[in-house]
Amino acid sequence: MTLGEKNLSVLIEKARVLDRYYIPTRYANSFDVGAPADYFDKKTAKEAIHYAEDIIAFVEKELV
Repeated sequence: MTLGEKNLSVLIEKARVLDRYYIPTRYANSFDVGAPADYFDKKTAKEAIHYAEDIIAFVEKELV
């Protein structure tokens, strides 16, 4: 596996993590009990933001 393939693989894993947050964080009825705020904490949010920033940086680099 080349370095580029490894980097892409890492980004795909980060995208998979972000994908898990898509519906639950937007729809209050996506959980049996409680609201999305009851299930996500500051650490999780910061991790998601970091992952999104990594993906955006990769895409911006590729578009140049």
